[in-house]
Amino acid sequence: MATAKRLFNLLVLCWALGLTAWLGHAWWRDHVRPFESTDNAYVRAHMARISPRIGGYVKTVRFEDNQAVAAGALLVEVDDAPLRAERARVEAEVAAQDRRRDALLAEREVQNARIAQHVAAYGAALANFERARKDLARLAGLVEDGSVPAQQRDAAEQALAVARASLAEHRARTEEATRQRAALAAQVEEALAARAVASAALARLDVDLAQTRISAPFAGVLGNRAVQVGQLVQPGAVLAYLVPQGEFFVEANFKETQLAEMAVGQPAEVRVDAYPERAFSGVVDSTAPASGAEFSILPPENATGNFTKIVRRVPVKIRFDAGLDLAALKPGLSTEVKVRVR
Repeated sequence: MATAKRLFNLLVLCWALGLTAWLGHAWWRDHVRPFESTDNAYVRAHMARISPRIGGYVKTVRFEDNQAVAAGALLVEVDDAPLRAERARVEAEVAAQDRRRDALLAEREVQNARIAQHVAAYGAALANFERARKDLARLAGLVEDGSVPAQQRDAAEQALAVARASLAEHRARTEEATRQRAALAAQVEEALAARAVASAALARLDVDLAQTRISAPFAGVLGNRAVQVGQLVQPGAVLAYLVPQGEFFVEANFKETQLAEMAVGQPAEVRVDAYPERAFSGVVDSTAPASGAEFSILPPENATGNFTKIVRRVPVKIRFDAGLDLAALKPGLSTEVKVRVR
């Protein structure tokens, strides 16, 4: 009787162990084997750093920490008085170059009239020269045969010399006036170039003036405010961070040994440590092109010194399913991610 009881107990124990093994295998098959999981995962968002593009003293600050703002909302104003004064000076320079150009153009027109006068005078001098030359040619033969006295030939030669000198004078005046017109044309081009430079400076100042008003690039919530009225800020200084609302994703750092069967589009389950009772559904969106170590400031150099093999982790982007309420999430929250890979 005792032997039969011990045998029965042994059978029950074997049955219980077998059932436990079967249940364990079924649980492993359904809940462990098809998945790759990691707790090295965090909620992320494409935050924007609110920074000035020009330096100056802050005139107004129109937001507080943790304030929700709409796209295009004015956040900070930098004092624009120096820029406005510089703009007035450059604007006056543009006007001065315009006046100089107009004056030079008017003077060039006057010079054109002078050149026309000199050309006409040169033509008259050329006619006088030709007449004097012909008169001398006619008198030369008459003096030889005694028809006219030598004094008339001498007078004709003197008249030809005077006509030649007058012709040379008017030619020189015409050439000088032409060179002056070319110089005026060069001065006009110089004035136009100076005006173009001043106009470019004016346009740049208009851009700088617009950049004294710093606005939100998109809707979101501002945090980590680091600006006060009267503060001197420099270009690129971080004044605050703007976090988009609802545009969150998870950066899960899986071991390299977990990536063999992971692919884009596979379903994922995300549990946030702050809300452990709630599970968020998502899918694998993409995998980083390199391990996280390669993107560090000082990437590892395994070719030097003693080598110790370390399993690398590769960031995997998990995108939340559409329609989920993500208002409670915040960038930086720790999560646990489980991806179905089989």
